[in-house]
Amino acid sequence: MNVQYHLFRELRISFHMIILRRIYLLTIAQIFISNSVFAQFFIPPVDKETGLITYTEVVNHDSLTQIQLYTRFKKWAANNFRSANVAIVADDENKSFVVIQSIFAKPVSMPDIITNFNSDCDFRLKVEFKDAKYKYTLSPQELDFAKHNPGHMTLGRAKKKLPFTESSMTFTKKKIDALHKQVDAQCLSLISSLKSGMSEASSKSDW
Repeated sequence: MNVQYHLFRELRISFHMIILRRIYLLTIAQIFISNSVFAQFFIPPVDKETGLITYTEVVNHDSLTQIQLYTRFKKWAANNFRSANVAIVADDENKSFVVIQSIFAKPVSMPDIITNFNSDCDFRLKVEFKDAKYKYTLSPQELDFAKHNPGHMTLGRAKKKLPFTESSMTFTKKKIDALHKQVDAQCLSLISSLKSGMSEASSKSDW
């Protein structure tokens, strides 16, 4: 009787151990899968030569000359920047390119435990013109937390170049990902506006 009891007890313990082991392995597998899913962070497009986040494209406009494209861009810039004369830092006399240095209209926000920290993001936009096409090169360059967080011990004097890394002010991957996604949205919005402005037929002569 005792032998049977001990045998049954050992079998029951072994069965419980097997169940617990399977539960443990399943839990580890779920954690691994979850981490793999959440580890797929947004990767911004980075120029290999400059190391900057860069959006660039050649856009064709078969019916427009270089001068017409240049004129449309200047009109778009005047409508989209408070002071286009200040924003434009280079304007080729042959009307072959224009460079704008400015900040995005909407600040980006870094999520934190207690609050969100806002930051201005400056960018450089170069647009080159040829007959029937133009090329834009847009590079967000730096986040400036100082304006919106003057009293913060670290962020109150922080300017950080893009793209961020984990060593940037000890930002976590989650915070870096959130900032990169917001900057990406700002860039895509500006590009969409530019394309729309360059495609609109002018009510006046482009000459």
